[in-house]
Amino acid sequence: RDVLPYAAVIYDIEGNTWVYTNPAPLTYVREQITVDHIDGDTVVLSKKMRSTAPVVIVGVAEIYGAETGVSK
Repeated sequence: RDVLPYAAVIYDIEGNTWVYTNPAPLTYVREQITVDHIDGDTVVLSKKMRSTAPVVIVGVAEIYGAETGVSK
């Protein structure tokens, strides 16, 4: 896939862009992406993602916080 909803994208403190995939129930895998451009609520990637698993759209910030220990 090379187009994603903007709601799926999370930025780390260095400005890198990531998404979480959900390859199995209660399993979330963070994958780095490279954004070509943003068109409204859609992100166009400069190269396709490696994973074909569903992309998480709801609760992305909470998953990132749970993984990294970052809160509020």
